Formats: sequence, structure tokens, C-alpha cells
Amino acid sequence: MNIFVCCIISLCCMMAHYFFHLFGHTVGNYILGKPLVGGLICGILLGDVAAGLEIGCAIQLAYLSYMTIGGAATVDQGFLGYPITAIAIMTNMDAGSAIALGTVVAVIAAYGNSLLRTVNLFANDRYQAAIAEGNKKKTDFYYLGFPLIALFIVRFIPAFLMMYFGSEYISSLLGMMPEKLLAGMSKFGNFMPAIGVALLMKFLLREKWYIAFFVFGFALYAYLGLSILGACVFALVIAIMYYMIIARNTEGVVAGAVTPQNDEEEVL
Repeated sequence: MNIFVCCIISLCCMMAHYFFHLFGHTVGNYILGKPLVGGLICGILLGDVAAGLEIGCAIQLAYLSYMTIGGAATVDQGFLGYPITAIAIMTNMDAGSAIALGTVVAVIAAYGNSLLRTVNLFANDRYQAAIAEGNKKKTDFYYLGFPLIALFIVRFIPAFLMMYFGSEYISSLLGMMPEKLLAGMSKFGNFMPAIGVALLMKFLLREKWYIAFFVFGFALYAYLGLSILGACVFALVIAIMYYMIIARNTEGVVAGAVTPQNDEEEVL
């Protein structure tokens, strides 16, 4: 794989983390850190946007309801979205196999988050000491420089090595695997998105009639032959209309509640 492309994808993997100070949670963790965005970027860089979106979308669906509780991350979605997606594109791996392979890597990579937290404790102590000393250079280094170096070691280097050296070994490994094992990995990976959607529905379906939206989207995709992007356009229009209707009804109720009442008795 081209070294320049490896570096760009590895840098994206590095930035897709909440410890990356230049972006933080909003851009880094919640946008770049999503497998769908990673699939798009990898597809553009590797010249196969369709495969990148397909793999990224499948991984995104598998971890659609994933959340970190108290910072305890069990998987690292940044590695799923970038090195794993890039390897899957380069080796012509199907989405199901990519999810199966990526889950193992993402669980192992999650331990890197614990390592980063531990290392940053050292930086935090030095940062507070630098503030007490009034040393701006040390303050900037321990606030920005040290965490970025730690991110580079824990995320950039492993992602780069995986893509630059690992793609050939993975291709050879896939060639040696029995077809039944590959089929099983693919089926397992294809089943994961269904679990992700089911868990998300459990959180979102606050009322039973909300299931109508899900059935409508499924019908658009399964029976009318629309792509996922086409179904998303319909979903966006329906969401905007639903929001506007609810907002107007709420404004009407509030306006009625605050309308001044004339409590004075009419004098005849």
C-alpha cells in the first residue's frame, strides 16, 4: 500500500479520538470516529468509494447503539473505521468478514484507551506543576504536545503497521482459510448490524406506534428497491415534517396556557 495514503488514513485514525485536542469530542470522536465517515474517507483515498461506504455502513449498523459508560470503552471504533476498512477494501473482503475481523482488532485496540488515560495522568500532574511555576512552554507541552505524542504512539503507529504490512498477510491468511470458515465469518458479520438496529430501537421506540417509521423504511428498501441513501432522503423529509408538526402543536399549547384572562366581572 502507498506510504502516503497509509499516513493519511493513520492520521485520521489518530484524530478520531476524544483526546485529540484540536478537534475534541465534536469533530474527532463523534464525526471522524464513526465507521461510516471512515469508510467514506478510506474509499476516496483508495479509489473505491462504493466499497468504502458499504463496509463503513455495515460496521456503523453493527455498532449503532454502542456507547461508552463513564469512559469505559469496550471497542475502538476508530480502528474499525480506518485501518480495518482500508484493509477490507484492499483485500476485497466482504462487509461481514470485515466486521468479524474488525471486532477482534477493536476490542484489543480499546486497551489503548486505558493506556492513554494512564499516561495522561503523568501529563496532568506535570501540567498542574507547570501552571504553578508559571512556565508557559511546559504548560503548552503537557497540555497539547505530550497527549499528541501519546496518541501518535498508541494509534498512528499501530494503524500504519496494520495497513502497510498487514494487508498482504491478511490476504494470504484469507486464501488459506477454509471456505466454510469464511462463510461463517461473513454470516456472523452480516448478523451483527441486525443486533445493532434492534438495540437502538429498544432505546428509541418510546411509543409502540413509532414502529411504523421502521416498517416504512424497511418497505422502501426491500420492496421498492431504493438504496439506503434514497431511504435516508425519505426519512429526512418525514423527520422534518414530524418535527414541525410537534413544534407547532407545542407552541399552540404554550400560547393557550399563557393567554391573559380577564378575571374582572362585567358591570351591567
